[in-house]
Amino acid sequence: MKTRAVSIAFLLFLLILCLSACDPGSISYPNEESISDVVSVELIEYNNIYVSRINTLFSTRKIQDFDFEKMEIIEVLSEDTLEDFLNDFSELDVWTRWSHPDSPLRTSIRIIYNNGDFDVISCCNTEKEIISFMAKYDSKGNFKNHIGTVEKVTAYLDLINRYFTKQITER
Repeated sequence: MKTRAVSIAFLLFLLILCLSACDPGSISYPNEESISDVVSVELIEYNNIYVSRINTLFSTRKIQDFDFEKMEIIEVLSEDTLEDFLNDFSELDVWTRWSHPDSPLRTSIRIIYNNGDFDVISCCNTEKEIISFMAKYDSKGNFKNHIGTVEKVTAYLDLINRYFTKQITER
């Protein structure tokens, strides 16, 4: 009788875990505290043709360090629009999804903080799916932590096209 009660309790636990742990949560990015530490926002092209899809539910070890050799700065956001851009960026839906690329790709945003650390955000369509990547790096390009994913490519591209002179179309 005791083993039956333990089995039922275990099954109920698994059921509750499965029903509640499947949806990714949304986060506020960037938050008000980090906005005050931003010194620059760049639109970059990250020439990375070897992107692998990974799952970071249990580990982020497969996320690649940032390779400055692959980065080309396209444009730097003017200081007078920096705060407006960051506030508008915080309105985008950002999810803590587990499946994403192992590194940035294509046209990306690089947000640089006063201590030299930076965040890189990529979001684009492929023929099969939306690919989004958001991660924090230290000033030397060493991976620090995964942030999440931008949920909607069109909102991301609209934001870039509103603040940067380089206009990007959905790919």
